[in-house]
Amino acid sequence: MDSLNIISIMLEEMKKRLGIDANKEIENWVNQKSKNQGFTAIHYASYRGNIDIIKKLIEYKSNIEAINNRGINVIHMACQGNKLSSLIFFKDKFNMNIHSVDELWSTPLHWACYNGSEESIIYLLSWHVELNNQDKEGLTPLHLAVLSGNIKYPY
Repeated sequence: MDSLNIISIMLEEMKKRLGIDANKEIENWVNQKSKNQGFTAIHYASYRGNIDIIKKLIEYKSNIEAINNRGINVIHMACQGNKLSSLIFFKDKFNMNIHSVDELWSTPLHWACYNGSEESIIYLLSWHVELNNQDKEGLTPLHLAVLSGNIKYPY
């Protein structure tokens, strides 16, 4: 059984058991943040690129604009995981900001370069994102790519 079916069964079972207040309880549950970092289920689904689960979470009122304790949103997560499917989904369907910054002023391009997320980098560059934005430490996406060893040589 795939993860979408498991989640669907779980959510339907919760509805049955909770009765009248089920929708509000499920909405609270899908938007619950992890203890240490403050990630929600939609953050993790975006990182994994699972569009079916993202759609199911949205159906149950998951907050697509949720940010974690460090200001990281679903676009940042898609770029960290190099999940072009998530990046395109949130950009095209919800017109989410591909220039957003977290609390350290890191953009999705910063995260993509730091993690060597080549497909995400190419997609972001096709939208003419700013290449020289500096984070709080003065680092650009290129700095992060070099510092993390995520550079490719043409030869």
